[in-house]
Amino acid sequence: MFLSKAQRCLNEYLYIVRALFSIFSVAGDKSALISVTE
Repeated sequence: MFLSKAQRCLNEYLYIVRALFSIFSVAGDKSALISVTE
């Protein structure tokens, strides 16, 4: 019981981290693109 709950929390945490990382990488790509065009 406890193990499955911990696994679910870990999966949610990893999903959030992955989403944040993808957002930051997209933002980084856009800022790099802007600096290149300027």
